[in-house]
Amino acid sequence: MAITSDGQVLITGGSEGTRLWSARTFREIQRPTEITARGDTTALLCVRRVDEPVDVIYSGTSEGYFFCWRQRDNRWEEIVFRHISNTKEKGDITAFAWDDSSNRLALCTTTGKVQVWGAVRHDSGQVYLNKVFSRRVSNLDASGVLFDMGSHLRDKDVFVFGFNHTGPIGGIQADAKKGLVLLDNSLAGPSFWRFHDQAVIKTYSIARTRNHYRPKNVRLADAGTTVVAGGDHGDLYVFDTHSGNRLEKLSIGTEEFVQVVITAEVEDVPTIFASPSREGDRFEVMVWKRLAPKPMAAPSRLWERIWSNLLRVLILCCCVGFLVQNLQQVMGIVKAKRGGGGAAL
Repeated sequence: MAITSDGQVLITGGSEGTRLWSARTFREIQRPTEITARGDTTALLCVRRVDEPVDVIYSGTSEGYFFCWRQRDNRWEEIVFRHISNTKEKGDITAFAWDDSSNRLALCTTTGKVQVWGAVRHDSGQVYLNKVFSRRVSNLDASGVLFDMGSHLRDKDVFVFGFNHTGPIGGIQADAKKGLVLLDNSLAGPSFWRFHDQAVIKTYSIARTRNHYRPKNVRLADAGTTVVAGGDHGDLYVFDTHSGNRLEKLSIGTEEFVQVVITAEVEDVPTIFASPSREGDRFEVMVWKRLAPKPMAAPSRLWERIWSNLLRVLILCCCVGFLVQNLQQVMGIVKAKRGGGGAAL
């Protein structure tokens, strides 16, 4: 799943291809093309380019295709359709990453292939993708890809995460401002990975109840103050980012894997979208919205009122002091005039 930058359109994948939904009414929105032989949608990314302030959706499929839809005048149009190779080799595209500074798109597959494409927008408005490089990482089932966030490395470095390399890593989300990567460590739990020294600095524990594991999404929510992670037994977990304490456990009502999780602000309300992993035609998305303000919101407003009242008292004291000082000067002038008149007589 993915969601547009304004939190208005939810994008889902799966066996029925890429579909669009209103995040407010949950009604389906017409897609620009019917998906025929492209395969299941296995990766999604929604970005807003600096040079073109509209939402753009990148979809990857189980057959190695990827395509791009662009929003224009409240409708969507397909502007790019590509295959990762000329030989039509198969391999699920599992993740995308976007770099604003260079207008480049990175992708990875279950066969360990990593590619970077450069997006070029012509004067006509048409967008073209040119392949920058293509590499294959041996012994890696890639599940996440990320452009370099640090100035100490070359500008075009790409990091790839996955299974069967340094451990079972599932979904990832970057916090570029802090230089951190939130990743799904399927054995230990969600973890923060520091970019500049590749060190794990915090792990949020989730008990494992199954002998096998699957990659799951992890997401930051509430302006980075909470961590939301999928589970392998029908639950989602919400942690406090700083303390590591578990705040909530949300159940989908079954014992299925919860692999797909995203978070967003929908009409300024923190919202969680999750979908269980299942075979067949049955497709469900569960939605949770915050109904009450955060616990720290009330004390914050209390301090605002206290400071506001103190400021009013301070202003009042200044006004009174000013009046008293000037009143004394006026009374002194009046007395001086009266005294001078008496001496002249």
